[in-house]
Amino acid sequence: MIVTERGMAGPGGVPKDVDREVVAFFAEMNVTDSWCYRENIRRRTDLPVDSATAQPEFETTNLMESVNGYVYGNMPVVTLRQGERVRWYMFAGVNRLDHHAVHRHGQPATVRGRQTQVMELGPMMMGVADMVPQNPGTWLLHCREEDHFEAGMAARYEVLPAEKTASTGPEE
Repeated sequence: MIVTERGMAGPGGVPKDVDREVVAFFAEMNVTDSWCYRENIRRRTDLPVDSATAQPEFETTNLMESVNGYVYGNMPVVTLRQGERVRWYMFAGVNRLDHHAVHRHGQPATVRGRQTQVMELGPMMMGVADMVPQNPGTWLLHCREEDHFEAGMAARYEVLPAEKTASTGPEE
């Protein structure tokens, strides 16, 4: 749930000082907690389920670090426009060890009154970053904790050039 200060929301609930809102949830998932993981082993390997789960690295290889449930940059690309006022809502997962250093490449944002590209999040923490993208291109959004990044905690966002406005007269 995102709450906007009284009198600051427009008719659709979006804050009046924002053009776009983006939500990013950073969480660890253990695939073995899935109700269908045993069926996936049966379908995708030649190993008996008990043999596969007994492998020493089985538990480790099933830990996935995600952004909005997606891993390794497979989340649909968030598309922003140059000059647009964007508010990022960043959330950390429930694991007591979930500590994230969320890094948005290419664009600084204002977090708690200061310009930065990194936001620290502890377990079950939320943070807000306001950004006005200036650099067109495709950029990385990820956790800087090395084991989280290596386990898939990365996504992409794209900044498109500002839309051209109609000219009021001949170009000089």
